[in-house]
Amino acid sequence: MKTPVLSIFMMIVACLMAGSTTSLAQTKKHESFSKEEFRKKQKEFIIREARLSPKEATYFFPLFFELQDKKKLLTDDANAKRKKALEQNLNERQYESAVNQILNAQVDLEKLEREYVQKYRKHLSNKKIFRIMMAEMKFRKQLIKSTRQ
Repeated sequence: MKTPVLSIFMMIVACLMAGSTTSLAQTKKHESFSKEEFRKKQKEFIIREARLSPKEATYFFPLFFELQDKKKLLTDDANAKRKKALEQNLNERQYESAVNQILNAQVDLEKLEREYVQKYRKHLSNKKIFRIMMAEMKFRKQLIKSTRQ
């Protein structure tokens, strides 16, 4: 029972994370900030919330940002395909293909997430990885809340 719950949780986290870098990179005043500024704020927040040591942070963040970049490429590709499908008058078979592409993108995101969690485990405990995941979700929630105000 734990595996399906974990899979669903990881898929939700992966989908949310994939869009967080680009769509939420705004301040309360809707002023955009650069990818580097966004990552700096994200890094500081995760270090603080997950209580990462300097050594842990040095190991974790290059992998974390590499994962974010790969997920962004996957998400951008999937979004482009969805947009193209929305702009066309498709038949039932083409819609089936579009649905399968969406599902495959979600599976690919989950596979990437799992691959990187395995890499994190080489130097981080599962407790730290869990704290990092919770910190990421909290960071996104705060960004969403600030953009709505």
